[in-house]
Amino acid sequence: MLCMEDTDGIILILSCQKHENTRLRKYRLTKNTYGSWKVIYVIGDIFMESQYRIINKENMNILYVKCEDSYIHLLKKLSLAIKYVIELYNPKKGILRCGDDLLFNEID
Repeated sequence: MLCMEDTDGIILILSCQKHENTRLRKYRLTKNTYGSWKVIYVIGDIFMESQYRIINKENMNILYVKCEDSYIHLLKKLSLAIKYVIELYNPKKGILRCGDDLLFNEID
């Protein structure tokens, strides 16, 4: 499932299944890309058959990683997300990691 799409960077927003229908909708960014930076939301799912999958759900790019989806496993989820994002997108300038409870002041 490697595609190696080139992008300047990734805005990685970590969330969880518990908040998938609340925080992801309330605090989500208005765009899926900013310049050539892609926005990816991350959720853990220990019961997945594959190691990861990325889907576009309700106009959001969501990366599901095979790991526990709890606060205590947040570093593991972040590490796996970075690993798979680098494989999929080849970010040239970096990864901006955020939580799902941030409000961004989006100025055009």
